Amino acid sequence: MGYTGQPVRRFEDARLVSGQGSYVDDIKIPGMLHAAFLRSPHAHARIRSVDVAAAQEMPGVEVVLTGEDILGIVPDLPTRSMSGEWEVDEFNAPEHPALAVGKVSYVGQTLAVVVAQDPGQARDALEMIQVDYEPLPVVLDPWEAASPDSIPIHEELGTNVALRIHHDRQGEELDKAFSQADLIVEQRYDVQRLAPVPMETRGLVAHYQPEDDFLTIWASTQGAHRVQKQISRLLDFPEAKIRVIAPDVGGGFGEKGGVFPEDLAVSYLAMKLGKPIKW
Repeated sequence: MGYTGQPVRRFEDARLVSGQGSYVDDIKIPGMLHAAFLRSPHAHARIRSVDVAAAQEMPGVEVVLTGEDILGIVPDLPTRSMSGEWEVDEFNAPEHPALAVGKVSYVGQTLAVVVAQDPGQARDALEMIQVDYEPLPVVLDPWEAASPDSIPIHEELGTNVALRIHHDRQGEELDKAFSQADLIVEQRYDVQRLAPVPMETRGLVAHYQPEDDFLTIWASTQGAHRVQKQISRLLDFPEAKIRVIAPDVGGGFGEKGGVFPEDLAVSYLAMKLGKPIKW
């Protein structure tokens, strides 16, 4: 019997609802360390200084890194471009470091990472990092942000417009429809922004084995091959020596389709320290 038009029961439900799923946080490796990230409370601010001395002395801490520590070593993350049927009129790619240097451009931007023997020690050490911020003006309205007179969040670009695209849909049928219409309504609509919130947040385990010169990554991701390709390119490490495993994923809705600063930083640290690291 074919499946077309027939109700098909899901195969994975019984295992998941009975607690037999295996997610990133279920990965356990002997000697594994844990990472925690310090994030900006400001939407726009200069970083005057970052003092990690006290954090480095906390129990269980292996290493504390800031953006200055990896500047010139770990490259910026790429900005996604548009292609296909859309005509790109303008594309401005901002710098997006794994750890912010000199300035933060959004709430939650990573600017330091602590690696410790357990998650609690890593989080405790975060509280000891002292950051001196100089808050800068923010832009909250997208129409205001796109104005030529608006304050550019990324000064090197001189504009807040990341992308301008258009798609020509002109033709005889379209022109005819407008010419014969009894009523034409023109309106501007402001809609809510999309903010996926899966039950399982993003997470990663990176395990570098020096004896084999091989990196294994377990990631809560919707794009294992994308993670493999990007980590390979950013860390200048052969793609054939990186394996990315996507275990059970507790929701994504598109949010887990990219490569994020934490993915890059944890992978780099696992290779630098030669130990498995979970975030």
